[in-house]
Amino acid sequence: MTGFSRQLSPKKAFSFFQKCIKIKTVKFNFLGIILQPSEYFRKELINFKPMFISWLGQTCFKIQGQTATILIDPYGPASGLKFPKTAADIVIIADQNLKDNAELVKGTQADQLPFVIAGAGEFEVKDALMFGIRCQNGKTENQPADPKFIYQINIDEITIVHLGVLNHDITEEQFKYLEDVDVLLVPVGGGNALNAKQAMELINKIEPRMVIPMNYKIPGLKEKLEPLDKFCKEIGICPTEHLPKIKVTAKDMPSEEMKVVVLKNA
Repeated sequence: MTGFSRQLSPKKAFSFFQKCIKIKTVKFNFLGIILQPSEYFRKELINFKPMFISWLGQTCFKIQGQTATILIDPYGPASGLKFPKTAADIVIIADQNLKDNAELVKGTQADQLPFVIAGAGEFEVKDALMFGIRCQNGKTENQPADPKFIYQINIDEITIVHLGVLNHDITEEQFKYLEDVDVLLVPVGGGNALNAKQAMELINKIEPRMVIPMNYKIPGLKEKLEPLDKFCKEIGICPTEHLPKIKVTAKDMPSEEMKVVVLKNA
């Protein structure tokens, strides 16, 4: 863990030390005081710094954490939507049909491409821990059966689950990765994924603290999906305001009632 530097007067320094009793290492140099925070203090700082989640359409999300930016399911022109210029440290592919679109995402640094995750297993990149869980989607009218993935993402002390294009109930084994979920990104528009009723059944089973619907009918999209209104009727608590992005902190996650957030597609 990298330390941080700060110049303090003697009086302010003493007050600062009183507040940071759990700091493990203290070093001095000619420019001021260098402190190496403990894991406890690092987590306390994370609890107060926000993460930003934005929806780019279909099953595509951008998660901007403190240590990493994650992009999930980039789509191509075949969708009917224009994919925005964006950069990320990590690209996650839940729908394997979108794997080739990872090249549309630039790295956050000019000399480095994003780390691409496309499959089952455990991955740790830039302090973000991700679990890919394979699920076998049943055959639909438009698409034969093929492997899809659910992803659990742990970043900034927040657990996010992205259900990809899941179109069936989850097994007991899969459910082990879907407990104690802070934010659930869930398809609600049907087609090759969950419809509004199926989504509501899974939400009741998973019991997340926050729900963000995805993969529903929006202007320009070629795939025929159900509108968001159908899901709103099922869940009964959709907000009228659609936000461009949501700011999330671990300390502000709802603890009693589930919160539904509707995002505008970027």
